[in-house]
Amino acid sequence: MFMFSQGMESDYLSVYLLDHDGDVTNIRATPSGKVIQTLSNKEDYTITVCEFQNKWWYICRPIECVEGNPIVLPETGGWIHSSVLCVSSRNYGGEKLSLRRMPDDKSEVVYSFSNEMQFRPLERKGLWMKVMTIDKKYQGWIEASWLCGNPVTNCN
Repeated sequence: MFMFSQGMESDYLSVYLLDHDGDVTNIRATPSGKVIQTLSNKEDYTITVCEFQNKWWYICRPIECVEGNPIVLPETGGWIHSSVLCVSSRNYGGEKLSLRRMPDDKSEVVYSFSNEMQFRPLERKGLWMKVMTIDKKYQGWIEASWLCGNPVTNCN
């Protein structure tokens, strides 16, 4: 099982689009496959993903548009590349968090931080997420309960 950023046990992860160049983000039928939907990069979305496959996340629920109607994908779902996705840390009170070499709280710390940060979600394993800092300097594992996948509010 996977821990939702809001604290609910689930196989799902909530993420949002990272600000990036271009007008749209593509949703594909298969990893690297045919484009089946586009999302405007001028909108804020909450995207629920549930399966990771070689830098691609499978979208398994309707995409929530903050200022509009949900975007429903075909029954087969869709895939989105990890490079355009983001999650934020939930250390709103300045808590010191760490990225670890392995998904274990006793594993070596590779990076520590006390400020809120954005990360690219790379992989999941149980209650842990492997993430990379946006500047690509650090990557490691963090407990998913410390992550928020909402672009317009914190997950408290």
